[in-house]
Amino acid sequence: MAFSNDVRDELLNLKLQSKEESISFLSASLIFCGKIVFIGNNKVTFYYVTENAGVARAIVHEFKEVFSESLELYQKKNYNFSRKKIYLLRYNSNKSANDILKKLYIISSEKQTASINEYIEKSLIAGENRCKAFLRGAYLASGSLSNPEKFYHLEFVTGYLGYANSFSRLLNKLGIRSNVLERNDSYIIYVKESESISDFLNYVGAHSNMFKFEDIRIKKQVRNNVNRVVNCETANIEKIAKTFFRQKQSIEYILEKKSIDYLPEDLREVAMLRIENEEDSLQELASKLSTPISKSGINYRLKKIEKIAETLRKEGK
Repeated sequence: MAFSNDVRDELLNLKLQSKEESISFLSASLIFCGKIVFIGNNKVTFYYVTENAGVARAIVHEFKEVFSESLELYQKKNYNFSRKKIYLLRYNSNKSANDILKKLYIISSEKQTASINEYIEKSLIAGENRCKAFLRGAYLASGSLSNPEKFYHLEFVTGYLGYANSFSRLLNKLGIRSNVLERNDSYIIYVKESESISDFLNYVGAHSNMFKFEDIRIKKQVRNNVNRVVNCETANIEKIAKTFFRQKQSIEYILEKKSIDYLPEDLREVAMLRIENEEDSLQELASKLSTPISKSGINYRLKKIEKIAETLRKEGK
């Protein structure tokens, strides 16, 4: 997770420039690492959960900047999994949480009955800066990126299917190809293509890690291309070796059972050249004939020699 954490650290160092960007950031963070709870009488409360202290601080800071209120911070250990600390950020105020969630576009301001939108409100991603802030919030809240040395995989996790599909559509609209799958009652938005992952890093402003990612990606491509060439050349060498061995066996069989004179005159010279020049290519053999012929011509003659040997084998001579 080192690379994933490096990206997270770089994003945490980027400052949001407006209240609108902060709202987009807080909304995405709540969608991807928060929980909205209905407590009756058409009232709603919410909280954020994260294992990253830096992310917790960022959420607390932006919430204070936007709403002039504080989130209550609780710490506990996650004994079920990594034993890391969990930071629980809870809104606990005499003021209605409904108003906060309406400003974050999590619940509708038009409906009398509180309900989760489960789609990304256009206002949250209106303009490039707000869209970037939203994507940063999503990554800091639940994003993870595999070590590109091993494989390419970027993913985000949310408990809301509607938001998962809406977020995937947003990524695809930005040219970042993504898909959604369900896993353990959560919804995963994942990106597999290396180019799309690089585009995401560039878009959200993680430029330092984008360059590292590109460096690794290019080196892997070069290694893969070299391996393909080597494998291809190895396969060709093996093919040439097998062909020569087969040709040599055919010629030696004819010499053993008959003699070189058994072959027609145009094949005798080819047979002897093949035996005497084991490492020569067909082109090199063709150039050594008393009357030079083409590469395909000498290949044709060698095949005729093999057919003669095969006929002798069948006849038992």
